[in-house]
Amino acid sequence: MHLAWPMVISQLTGVAMGTIDTIMVGQLGTKELAAMAMANSLLYFCFVFAFGVLNALSPLVSERFGSRDLHQIPPLVRQGMRIAILFSVFSIVLFFFSRTLFVWMHQQADLIELGHQYLQYISIGMPALFLFLTLRIFMEAVSDPKPSMYATLIGICLNIVFNQIFIYGYLGFPAMGVAGSGLATSMVYICMFLFLLVYIETSKTYESMRILVGPFATDWNRIKMIFQIGLPFGLSWTLEIAFFIYTCLMVGSLGHMQLAAHQISINFCATVFMLCAGTALAVSVQIGQDRGRGDWHLIRLHAWIGYLVVVAVGLLFMFVIFQFPEFIIGIYTKDIELTKITIPIVLIGAWFLITDGAQSIGMNILKGLKDTTTPLINSLIAFWIIGAPLCYYLCFVQEMEEAGVWWGMVVSLCLAAVFHLIRFLWVTKNSHMKEYKKTQAT
Repeated sequence: MHLAWPMVISQLTGVAMGTIDTIMVGQLGTKELAAMAMANSLLYFCFVFAFGVLNALSPLVSERFGSRDLHQIPPLVRQGMRIAILFSVFSIVLFFFSRTLFVWMHQQADLIELGHQYLQYISIGMPALFLFLTLRIFMEAVSDPKPSMYATLIGICLNIVFNQIFIYGYLGFPAMGVAGSGLATSMVYICMFLFLLVYIETSKTYESMRILVGPFATDWNRIKMIFQIGLPFGLSWTLEIAFFIYTCLMVGSLGHMQLAAHQISINFCATVFMLCAGTALAVSVQIGQDRGRGDWHLIRLHAWIGYLVVVAVGLLFMFVIFQFPEFIIGIYTKDIELTKITIPIVLIGAWFLITDGAQSIGMNILKGLKDTTTPLINSLIAFWIIGAPLCYYLCFVQEMEEAGVWWGMVVSLCLAAVFHLIRFLWVTKNSHMKEYKKTQAT
């Protein structure tokens, strides 16, 4: 738990930062809010894929930390920083052509220019964002997640101040509207990255793991190692996010009230899910360190503890949802008709939380074992070969509408969780048996 709770707070503060932007831009009007939401869909795509690939550093670093092979860690992190820069360049180029992309996606003309301006200012902070993520993954992998937590908490405070200055125009700065939010976010990214970098280079904890001390030459072997683990993981995440976007579009075709109900339910579930996500990241780190020590008994123990925690969190919030659905929905809206539409979806969301938590912990356990290709195959089968057609069938053929989409998502998440669990049991059993036979032979 000493690893999990700072990671949970870091995850929650990340969500809170987006919520603050939404609230403050929302004061400008619905057009500005819609433009930011449109632009953030492109930003989120880049973020998810890059974060997935960079997450390869977690098992690689934690394994070496567990085996006390500390001198091998900084070279890995330096190559991770190279990859982070590469992803930031890709994102900046993509954002530069965002006008063309939004036109191709048939977005409203009055939103395109606002969204494009927002992304141009976000581009300033993309290198800092991906470098911050690289350092955060590194620090969490060596059992030091608190500095990242402090950085995100400071980031929230700075985000409010910078938003106030640049969105509305304070201290002599002009009111920039949506673009001001992009500039404020970029400045927050830069501050958070510099905070972690200075901490690593000055703290005694990292005396033997300085990042800026040592050669920065390109090491293609280490880069290849990162991509071999990270690319399948990044694609797995992308497949999952694309599936949720697909379900959102499906519900949107039913009407704006159904889409609003869907957004309320998914936002609540996503917020609660951060508790499970933080736990899953902590378990992944712990398993990576156990693997470095060659202790398969601890690997299984920490994995089962992770499963127990996320299921317990799911059951707790299932009770809360079943008992107080109107109260939960009331946080988002007072509209009586919308509340009636949302209640059935929120109740299904209770099952969504348990299955999503279970599949997340399973995927991160396998990541800790450096097995990321199997989760990619599992995600493809669960979400797209089975899940997407099932959601369509339940929604339109069985005429269950938005409830059918949500039951389809629950089934997909459940399948992914089962697939990950089966793979984990198979890997640990075979690895343990190989180690036992080796011991008996000696």
